[in-house]
This record gives sequence, structure tokens and C-alpha cells, in this order.
Amino acid sequence: MCGGPDPTEWRLRADVPRSSMTFGSVTRVSSGENERSGISGLKWLQYAVTAALLLGLLWFVDLGAVAEAALQADPVWLLAAVGCVLLARLAVTFRWRQLLAVSGHPTDFRHLFRVVSAGMGLGALLPTSVGPDVARGVLLARAGEAPVGSGLVVASLLLDRYAATVGTLIVAAVGALLMGYTWLALGLAAVILGVAAATVLAMAMAERVLPLATPGPLKKLRPKLAAFVERLRAPGMVRRGLVPAILISTLMTVARTGIFICLYAGLGHPVPVGLALFAIPLMLIALMAPVTVGGFGVREWVLVVSFQDLGIPPEVSVSVGILAFALQLAGSAPAILRIMIQRLARPRAIAEGADQ
Repeated sequence: MCGGPDPTEWRLRADVPRSSMTFGSVTRVSSGENERSGISGLKWLQYAVTAALLLGLLWFVDLGAVAEAALQADPVWLLAAVGCVLLARLAVTFRWRQLLAVSGHPTDFRHLFRVVSAGMGLGALLPTSVGPDVARGVLLARAGEAPVGSGLVVASLLLDRYAATVGTLIVAAVGALLMGYTWLALGLAAVILGVAAATVLAMAMAERVLPLATPGPLKKLRPKLAAFVERLRAPGMVRRGLVPAILISTLMTVARTGIFICLYAGLGHPVPVGLALFAIPLMLIALMAPVTVGGFGVREWVLVVSFQDLGIPPEVSVSVGILAFALQLAGSAPAILRIMIQRLARPRAIAEGADQ
């Protein structure tokens, strides 16, 4: 069965007591030592690639100029960038809440917003841009008085990531059209239609398609994809869940692009909106690949290459990348602090209740 359990499936740890649960308590049930060593090897490869990209930047740019550019940022534009960060997180929260509600688990918006904010801050330190998904998934499964089941969390996050990817591709295609990159826009449109066609085919013929699409080493992905398709088949999921989520994702991508537009303007080097709407979404998609830790190196190099033809010094683009990362962390600090206080207070409350 495609939807059966898999001994190598990623899952949120259900066997860890809450009092000892850490923010990163995600485990993988491995079938052998070779797979664990493979994961360790991938981690070291990520460290190596991160170091190589950052060393390349150090060779290419003047660190003093990078710091000087950051210190000269216009506070008004920085505040506008903070507003874009907030708007993007509101969009992510609303999108995830919609998917959870259609799945039969309505969640308080304020609680979910804190989980999203904390997860994005903690996950920013993990490899790839899906790190925030892992972090907020763990937090949602363990935080609050009525934690969400880990299976539902994983399924909702798969749908959430799917919607985010499609929404990001849509914005990139629009940006390409605005810049007159007709063939690139058509190529991105073809990718979007291909994803939609593959999804419809998987929904209609999952039992036949999934084994063909996941041969050999990819077989371990089959249970996750089967769970994803099963969730898509749920009544009302496409119409009331996935389609609105994709529309919300376009807003989220525009807001995240706005962060970089504001930062470039704040450093005295405004960029064309159309080019930003094309380049930044592609950068966000590139960050999904497990190449570097926290996106360091990839983010900065994409910015340097994308905007160098405008005469923007590479030091400015590197500064923009660092500032964007710093804003993400700073915006998460209050939510992380609140969750840490709640976690520290929970054992005390349990102990006091036992004494009574």
C-alpha cells in the first residue's frame, strides 16, 4: 500500500516528554547505520558548501564596505521592510490556518501566529528554507493546551509548502512578464501547469503513479507523497484549502519580495519592481534546496548576480542579504521568548498542581 507506514519516515517525536522536549526535537526512524551516516555526510557537505560560498564572498567583497552600507540604511525604509516581514508572516499564518481548518482542526490565529513567528526564527538557522517548516511543525505539535497531532501537522505542512512553491512561481512569472522576459515567463507558466497536471494525475491514479514516480532510493518518499495525495482527496480540500492557500502564497511572496525592495531603497540603490518580482522568488525557490545552512551564501550570491547589471555594488547586495536575515530573527525574538517562558513555567505549574 502506498499509504502504509515506512520505517524511514520523518516524524515528530511522540515519545519525548514535554518537559524535556527541545525546539528541534524532530527525529527520523532509521532502518540502519548507513542511512544515519548518509545524513551526517549531507550535513557536512552543507557546511562545506556554505563555507565555500562565504569564502568566495569574502574574496569578492570588502567587508568594511558591507558594514558601512548596513549602518547607513534609511530608518524609514527599514521600518517599511519590517512591515513587509509582518505582512508575510500574517499571510503564512492565515494560509496554514486555512489548511488546518479544512483538515478539521481549526486553530486560534494568535497562537498560530506566535508558532509561525518563533518557527521562522528558529528554522532560519537550519539548512534550507524548509527549516522554518520543521520548526513551526514541532512547535505546533507540542505547544498549547491542545496540541495538534503530528500526522496532521506533517500533512498540513506538505500542503503549505506545495502552495508556497506554486505561489512563488506565479509571482516569478509575473515579474518576468513585467521585465519583458517573455520566454522565461512562458517557461515558468509551463512549469506551473506541469505541477498542476501532475497533481491531478496523482490524485486520480495515485496507486499507479506513485510507484512509477518514486523508484529505487526515492521509494522512501512514497509514504509522504501518498499522505499528501490522501489529504488532497479530502472533501473540500482543493476548493476551500489549496486554491485559497495558493492565492495567499502569491501575497506572501510579494511581501517577502517587498522586504528586499525596501532594503535596497534604504541603502540608496532602488531596484525595479519587475526585476525584484522575478529575481527574489527564484532566490526563494533556490533556498529550498539543501545546499547551505540558513541559506547563507546562496542568498547573497543570487542578490549580487541578479542586480549587478544595475550598477549596484556587490557589498550593497551582501548587506541587503544580511539585513534581511537579521530582520527575520529580530521579528521572531518576542515569540521565541514567550514560548520559552511558557515551557519553563509548565513544569512548575504541573508540580504545584500535584502538591495541591
